[in-house]
Amino acid sequence: MMKQLSKFLIFLLIVISFSIEGGYNETAVSNSLDSEKMTVLLEEVKTSFKIGGKYIHPSIIKEFENWISDCGLPYSVSIDINAAIDTNKFFGDVTEEQSPFCEAPMLTLSKKGERSERFYECTFVGKTEEGLCIIFSRRNEGETLTTCTLHVIDFSLQKNFTEQTTSSKTAAEKQETIITAKPYYQLIAKSIFQCNVAFAGHITVEGNTVTIENKENAKKAIITLPLLNS
Repeated sequence: MMKQLSKFLIFLLIVISFSIEGGYNETAVSNSLDSEKMTVLLEEVKTSFKIGGKYIHPSIIKEFENWISDCGLPYSVSIDINAAIDTNKFFGDVTEEQSPFCEAPMLTLSKKGERSERFYECTFVGKTEEGLCIIFSRRNEGETLTTCTLHVIDFSLQKNFTEQTTSSKTAAEKQETIITAKPYYQLIAKSIFQCNVAFAGHITVEGNTVTIENKENAKKAIITLPLLNS
């Protein structure tokens, strides 16, 4: 009798151990698949400024820009791209047209018309060898001055932990991989961009070097990334 009980207990321990190990492996495989999927999406973001076949909404980039009356670092330091898609905060009709200063589409939040009309537009110029994304934007908030900004954005994968409550009101921690956008560098140079008029120039990315040339005033800026003081 004791031998049979011992065998049963050993069998029970093996089953319990297998179940725990199996559950752990299932979670690990799930996290691995999630990470692989997000790695593919991250590459899509860095090469085409799209995620899941859709352009990243220009208002997400606009979130990194301070008011012209303010100075210093951007208010927002990081945005979860996955969570920002199709939200009430980052919305608005976007038109697509060929950019006049680089071989890429220009995305505009509102139809560009008179200079006093509000609009925001951004163009994905390309990415550096280090994987930093170069984005050029122009905005007008109904004033006579149109501001231009060259953004260097670091899109990367991050681990996010969330606590979920089930129907039994027990909290369960969930780990997921997300894509975040983080400002790396910004250039707001009025002498180069001539912000109160349409920028008549060209922006190129070669290796880790970004070159901005204004054909109207012959101004030129060369930025090598990553910056030594960053």
